[in-house]
Amino acid sequence: MYMELTLKDKNYINKLLNKYETKEISDFQRLKELDRKATFNSKMFAYIFGTISCLIFGFGMCVAMRQILNIVWLGVVVGLIGMFLMIITYPIYKNMSKKSKDKYASEIIELSNQLLDE
Repeated sequence: MYMELTLKDKNYINKLLNKYETKEISDFQRLKELDRKATFNSKMFAYIFGTISCLIFGFGMCVAMRQILNIVWLGVVVGLIGMFLMIITYPIYKNMSKKSKDKYASEIIELSNQLLDE
């Protein structure tokens, strides 16, 4: 026996069809995706490592000011470690970013030139 599909069922079927259809990616979308791949990992590293470094620094300063523990020298040492980690975050980020950009540079340049020549 045949059932009549409701509008909600038809919308659901269309969503499934769109989800499983293979889609053609344009060159511009591919260029954007390559750029995202080239910069994403280094940015995420910098955000996470920098945040953790700041937290370590802040913890050390709280200990040094006797807010958490009463061991001033330990707070100064932990604070200096956090400060050092914050300082090296940017050079590590730049190095990671350069390596990643070098990896995708030829493909991005070739695709960019194709798009500009059209």
